[in-house]
Amino acid sequence: MSNKFKAKKIKEILGGIAFVGLVGLVIFLITLIQGESVILERQILESKVEEKSTTTTKVREDGVDKAVGEILEKYSGIKYSIVTFNLENGENKTYGTTELFTAASTTKVITAVCYLQRVELGKASLDTIVNGRAVNWQLEQMINQSDNAAWYALNESLEYDQLSTCAQDLGLYSYDAIENTIQVSDIALLLVQLAKGQILTPDHRELLLLYMQNTNREDLIPSALSEGSIVYHKYGFLNNNLHDIAIINSGSQNSVLAIFTEGESHEQYQNQINLIREITSAIII
Repeated sequence: MSNKFKAKKIKEILGGIAFVGLVGLVIFLITLIQGESVILERQILESKVEEKSTTTTKVREDGVDKAVGEILEKYSGIKYSIVTFNLENGENKTYGTTELFTAASTTKVITAVCYLQRVELGKASLDTIVNGRAVNWQLEQMINQSDNAAWYALNESLEYDQLSTCAQDLGLYSYDAIENTIQVSDIALLLVQLAKGQILTPDHRELLLLYMQNTNREDLIPSALSEGSIVYHKYGFLNNNLHDIAIINSGSQNSVLAIFTEGESHEQYQNQINLIREITSAIII
């Protein structure tokens, strides 16, 4: 084979390789462009979905505010304070006054948390006898059955100055342990901390939440929730004060809801029940 012929063959091979390479480059560029186009389309789609989600959320918030406003207007003779906290995105809303309320039995949750923290510090145990009964029994009676004798026994065991210090450490600055008054925002804060696992060991948290289910009164917040909802709550009733505070998992929403109401007289008692139920239905989806 002559050198001239070899040179021609090499040139043909190199040309073929160049052509194949060029075709490959073109295919690569087309694929790249298509890929970028898909990514761009996906970004646009995600942006539209996010925009739609934001719009939907805003519409829902406006709708909730309107519904809540109509309910509260209907029961205008009742003093109220309401806090709702979304455990997923941290959004919260307050309706009504920020004044102190007689807390009734809702602050039994504070006593429970403070006593359990005392156990965690090794200063007591769930088997410690208080007023003739083990602490664990007293806690269950106080929270699940709203027993006042158990509450008094645990408060006396803690001592009120220590209870006040514990509440301050929890950030519940408005709580007066002697007068048993509190702002609804503070009792809601306690439930947020409990729901997020920011206070108590897992075992003690689970125990307290267990006592806050299937209580001796389920006709307030729990009765207004959709079927299948999980709720941990503590109601309070004293004189003209009727309250309920709850940690709620409705399946589509994880929230804390705290509702305090005070009627002008006991004749408004049924209206207070209705207000709590209707507000719950309007806020929790």
